[in-house]
Amino acid sequence: GTFDAVVLIDMDADAYPLARRETPLDMLAAKLDCQGIQAGSSVRHRIQMRRACSAGRSAVLAHTAHDRNGDERYAALAYDELKAALGNDASVVSELPHEGALFANLDPAGGAGARLVEATVPSAYSLAPDLARFLLLPTRSMGGVEVPRTLSASQIEAYLACPYSWLVGNRAATRRLDVGFGPIEMGNFVHDVMQRFHERLQEEGFVRVDSGNLDACLMQMDLAFAEMRADHARGKYTHGKYAREERPRAIRGPLVPLDELERNQIESMLPVLHEVVRHEADLMPGFIPAWFEYAFDKEGIAYAGRPLGGRIDRIDVAPAAGIRVGSFPERCERDRFVVIDYKNRSSVAALSCADPTMTLEEGHELDAAWLPGRDADKAPKVQTLIYAQALQCMGFGSAQGALYLGTRGPQVAGQVTDTLADSEPPSFPHDKVSGFPGVKSPRSRSALHDGTMAFTSLLDQVEQAIASELDALERGRIAPAPASDSCTYCPLTMCERRR
Repeated sequence: GTFDAVVLIDMDADAYPLARRETPLDMLAAKLDCQGIQAGSSVRHRIQMRRACSAGRSAVLAHTAHDRNGDERYAALAYDELKAALGNDASVVSELPHEGALFANLDPAGGAGARLVEATVPSAYSLAPDLARFLLLPTRSMGGVEVPRTLSASQIEAYLACPYSWLVGNRAATRRLDVGFGPIEMGNFVHDVMQRFHERLQEEGFVRVDSGNLDACLMQMDLAFAEMRADHARGKYTHGKYAREERPRAIRGPLVPLDELERNQIESMLPVLHEVVRHEADLMPGFIPAWFEYAFDKEGIAYAGRPLGGRIDRIDVAPAAGIRVGSFPERCERDRFVVIDYKNRSSVAALSCADPTMTLEEGHELDAAWLPGRDADKAPKVQTLIYAQALQCMGFGSAQGALYLGTRGPQVAGQVTDTLADSEPPSFPHDKVSGFPGVKSPRSRSALHDGTMAFTSLLDQVEQAIASELDALERGRIAPAPASDSCTYCPLTMCERRR
């Protein structure tokens, strides 16, 4: 041989697959309009190994027997064939050198007298026991004062969708430097416009949108749209409740157009929001939009055993008897309320779930870990359910629904009490919501009978299941476990479990 030694590494089935794969040689053959290599994979591997081994006076072949997860990796076919052909003539290295040999090679004393300490390396997607406590930090500093660290409903949703994606997005998050003009910024703008619109209705003395004041409400939407468009261009709020703070609050993720095309995109959003106003004219008669962007961080409320933070877009209230309609509602345990979250999308039907007890066979009980969407391999959508339970515990009254309002439909979906689902006049004349307990539809193929889960039981079930999930997080469970729709916007494009 020409060389003293030839070393062939990674002689495993992954590096030398038997399945036919297109290679650059195939592309070159097609470009040159020639036949190319016709030999099968096993034949080509034997030829490559024979030529490589004959190029040296000695040859060393190696392959990794187990991957980092401890799973077995199989040797290449040519490796096994050569080993079998040589039989006892092939010497097998019984003890391989490790990283300690690198130290000994660099040490002037050759490693004599050195003490080698072996450390156990955690398996993939796991933390050392002493590091798990840093996943959910108990406190944070605000203005030099240590306060409890809260979990928002969106953070909880992110963990339920995929623990590893939550870890990267919340514990190793990056911050964008540039202002964008995409779905996030458009969603922020629509949320701000809707909030300002309902603030203006209260300021002008309108209780809510109805058929009698629809034209006036559309005018208020025009004004709210113009105010928020100007505020986003400035990068800070100068209208609405945030403008009344001591220092005007900066807008996170403002929608700032940079050319005529983007300005036209913003203009096209106003007619869509007009349709939302028309949709609200007969949505849930008797309920009044009362609170907007309600914050939980300073409420001191616990959910699933952890301090709850974050905001909910809107709370609509049906005031108890004796409260003058039109007055700004106060917290009252006799009220009924519905939680609404805005989604800047045309359809929100997938965010609704039916009563799961309708599909249970007689004598069977609902799984304690059940969450909306899990039985359909979807990431659970529980944000409105979380805040409905929290508000009920805070004395806001009786929760009647947890809804999503798609602002580009417009469309409403979610879970409500059976009373609200079957009210007269109808609370949702243009939409389909899920009542609890559920009623079996004559055309349903999955429901076996009417459901038995009340809306309050749904809230309790979700909280208990989330508590178990967060317990697992505190124990260090961060391995990827995505649902079928969890990976769509996940930045981990190289994740081995991406779906």
